[in-house]
Amino acid sequence: MKTFNLLVKFAFFSVTGLLLLSGIYGQSSVVPRQEKLLNGLKIYLFSDKSAPKVSLRLRIHSGSAFDPLGKEGTMALLARSFFPNETSRDFFRQDLGGDLEIVSNYDFIEIKASAEPENLPSLIENVSSSVINPTIDRETTEKLKKLQAAELNSLAAKSEYIGSQAVAARLFGTFPYGRPQLGSADSLGKIDFADLLTAKERFLTADNASLSITGNFDAAYTFRLVRRFFGSWLKSDKLVPSTFRQPDPPPVETQIINSSEGSYYWVAIRGLALGDADFPASLLAARIFQKRLAENAEVASDRTFLSYEGHILPGAIILAWPANNEMEPQKLSTLLSLPVGKAEFDEAKSFVMNQLSSKTIIDNWLDADTYKTASPLDLKARADKVTLEAVQKIAAQLASRPRAVVMLQAAPGS
Repeated sequence: MKTFNLLVKFAFFSVTGLLLLSGIYGQSSVVPRQEKLLNGLKIYLFSDKSAPKVSLRLRIHSGSAFDPLGKEGTMALLARSFFPNETSRDFFRQDLGGDLEIVSNYDFIEIKASAEPENLPSLIENVSSSVINPTIDRETTEKLKKLQAAELNSLAAKSEYIGSQAVAARLFGTFPYGRPQLGSADSLGKIDFADLLTAKERFLTADNASLSITGNFDAAYTFRLVRRFFGSWLKSDKLVPSTFRQPDPPPVETQIINSSEGSYYWVAIRGLALGDADFPASLLAARIFQKRLAENAEVASDRTFLSYEGHILPGAIILAWPANNEMEPQKLSTLLSLPVGKAEFDEAKSFVMNQLSSKTIIDNWLDADTYKTASPLDLKARADKVTLEAVQKIAAQLASRPRAVVMLQAAPGS
């Protein structure tokens, strides 16, 4: 099974054996210069005179979890509206000597842009104007919807996407993480530019954002630039809290979906929120589940999959494996319920700590704002204190929770 990444914050993939945490700067203990504008925008400046470029990251602390019910894909469309055409993106590569990437997931929207050091003023100006005054009109919205529909159609042809979306929907229902981030053909058809304007007014506010700048620049001069170009950004009257109705227990029956790419079982178990006191222990438990599934003799396949998404709200542990073997979903309870041994605990803790240590300076500080953690290194510090007893307890709890089951069933001869 090919692995894929839907822009989640934490994802274990059994084939690669990696906890996906982006990063080029490993010095997670470095403290940036911190500023805050009158409109509430938080600023982090990491000056490094030896860096060849300057990099800017602007994170909006609201993502697809806030899509209106029935209009899934709204926040992803809002993210596309910042730079709605290829010309606006080419400007960063051809004129500024850098690059541009936009990340949109359940928890946040983020612009990642870079430039040559001498083009820093233009870099800050272009990012600020794109967010403060994005292109939102009827014509542009329809073009962006077509682009998003094309991306969705491409993903919808892949069994990994079908399986993960189907089992998440079965586990969560209309709870945010059960709804597709890019939307569906039906939900995209219901979105118009007025919905994007509403989302802009609610979420694109200075006090709902954090800005980091890293690289070769003078901190005092750069702060003046940020104050000049972002100082007019309006703040919100009130921020929208992350409160949603909790999902009902999933149906007990296995959902069967026809597939053209082989037969797989997909199982989803409700996990914990990233800010939960037991979340670090659940990370270790997920790693242990991953190893057990991949090494189980009845599976005997390198085509297993396990993802664990750390969100503001409780996410899900999702497992998948080929259905043409002896491991049926009913047997999974036995596999996961085995007592956690010392060797399993030590391997899992080493793995998780190594991955958390590889997080970038910028990720740590921005994540602290998004997930409202006590400090940029809070998750790592909490994980370092996790005990064998804590992992045994949370692993047993996770293994006993209700689960959603989906089977992708290949047609004969496929």
